[in-house]
Amino acid sequence: MILAGVQLFQLAGSDEEMGMQQGRQFKAHVQDTMRIVCELNDMKMAKPTWMPKPVFIALAKRRLSRPLWRDVKQFYPKQASRLESLAKGAQVELRDVLFISSLEMLIGNPHYVTGGCTSMAFDSSQTTTDEVIVARNFDYRAPLAPFQIACSMKPKGRYRSLSFKMAPAPGAVDGMNEHGLTLVYNNAFTTDRIVHHVPLSMVIQEVLETCKTTSEAVDFVRDAKVGGHAALLTIADATGAISVVELTPQHKAVREAKNGMVVNSNHYQIEEMKEYQVPEDAILSGKSLNKGRRVHESSERRLDRAHQMLAASHTIDEIRIAAILRDHRGDSEPSRNTICMHGPIASTMRSTIFYPRRKTIKTLYGNPCENEYEELRLQDWI
Repeated sequence: MILAGVQLFQLAGSDEEMGMQQGRQFKAHVQDTMRIVCELNDMKMAKPTWMPKPVFIALAKRRLSRPLWRDVKQFYPKQASRLESLAKGAQVELRDVLFISSLEMLIGNPHYVTGGCTSMAFDSSQTTTDEVIVARNFDYRAPLAPFQIACSMKPKGRYRSLSFKMAPAPGAVDGMNEHGLTLVYNNAFTTDRIVHHVPLSMVIQEVLETCKTTSEAVDFVRDAKVGGHAALLTIADATGAISVVELTPQHKAVREAKNGMVVNSNHYQIEEMKEYQVPEDAILSGKSLNKGRRVHESSERRLDRAHQMLAASHTIDEIRIAAILRDHRGDSEPSRNTICMHGPIASTMRSTIFYPRRKTIKTLYGNPCENEYEELRLQDWI
């Protein structure tokens, strides 16, 4: 299925079959991603100046892939099967796709801060259509924009879902399942040490395939072995129940909607979780992508702007939500500090509005200020 800017791919069957299908369909994407990842500023910053690049990449693959493969096999064997088959289908080494998946751990390092996602959720008491609505701008590294995909997932013996993901990875960065359960996440920045080397995206895919309701999903995440990075995970279902799980590699806490809504950027809002995040006044220095800037500068400005726009609105509908997602007025011009992010390192790669009750998704690729939303309906994709 192809819309004007969104192509929907089908993955169905056993874990091995789905992984093989993904690898074969996106063989070129997987191979190109590996090449681009090795050129990212993250890699250049991490490499010692004295070490030859091929040696550094080989050592990085070995160091990052071993613990990730060990933990994914132990805690999420279905995702491990998909990873292994994905590598075979794409005709690359398993270590390569593991290395790409391990990027989630770098994202949680404050030295690689590039902004990263603004999300909102509103229950039926707040929307003009009396239904829950979830919305998110997915902000990520600009060079990886061509490798984002939308997949209709039909796993054997599990719930079906529409998952947005990166081509070389089996996990989901957000999505909705056949029951209307919807998950989106925002990166956060923590001082916690990684214990379990499992990307959050794999946990999100597991939730979409095994849970029906927000409460089930919250319980799953509370018990999940996850260590990809710190995050704020927004969860909503068709009944209108909304919760946020704020998590680090070692700690988790749950926040409920306040006045029928939640708004998230990239810093914690639960007091007990603030103890584990990079301090709010921390300045990036040394070998950093954003030297001289505060870690939470972009996050705070985007969150404040979203609240400002919501406070000025008497109604919450798709028009108002889209206006917030397209907003640039949090800064003098479009930048890494605006909700519609335009940055030299990271930008808004996709903007999505979820309607769990009607099981409908509206999405676009690129910056929402430059593109129009397209509709994906449940009956079209499962």
